[in-house]
Amino acid sequence: PEQILIDGGQFERSPMYHALALEDMLDLANIAQAFDGALTPEQKAVFNDWRGRIPAMLQWLKTLSHPDGGIAFFNDASFAVAPESNALFNYALRLGIEPRLTTTKLTYLPVSGYARLELGTAVALVDVAPVGPDYLPAHAHADTLSFEMSLNKKRLIVNSGTSVYGISAERHRQRGTAAHSTLFLANENSSEVWGGFRVGRRAHVSEILAEKTLKVLKLTAQHDGYCHLA
Repeated sequence: PEQILIDGGQFERSPMYHALALEDMLDLANIAQAFDGALTPEQKAVFNDWRGRIPAMLQWLKTLSHPDGGIAFFNDASFAVAPESNALFNYALRLGIEPRLTTTKLTYLPVSGYARLELGTAVALVDVAPVGPDYLPAHAHADTLSFEMSLNKKRLIVNSGTSVYGISAERHRQRGTAAHSTLFLANENSSEVWGGFRVGRRAHVSEILAEKTLKVLKLTAQHDGYCHLA
């Protein structure tokens, strides 16, 4: 209940770590299904609860995936670390878990803090999320209000993603605001990322408004990450 939010997102708000957590949940469902006869009633109840969370996790991953099937780069995220989205969807089907994967023109996930806007061949994925768990921002970036966009099933605008860990200039650059498609002001990061896996002062998002008409999708928001500046 702590790690899997009610809209299906993993609480660190990284599509890559979400996919890794989803793989773990599917493995647990697989084990419980294979050894059903050896479980106590109490254990079955726990596994059934875990299994019941998987459909929302699958839908969250679908929402945060581009039309090419790959994940968006919010917070620590990269290709070739977690299983690909389609592999996880097929794994769920083999376990008898129906993903019910759908996307609408405008999807807003208020708990985890992401939105998907889809109109014609344009798909935009938008970060209106908190930095992450206040006590565990290890995989957070200063990427508040950043967005990615695909057009005609090809990625057009993206964040930089993650290629290194540890403490280094490149790690700090990749976590910084300038490596993301959002406002970078006065040569300052919107949230104070430091030390490889830490965050000090952080931006908070407010005034989120999502609107949909037949021809227009609109998402507005603001953050206070630069309010400390003169």
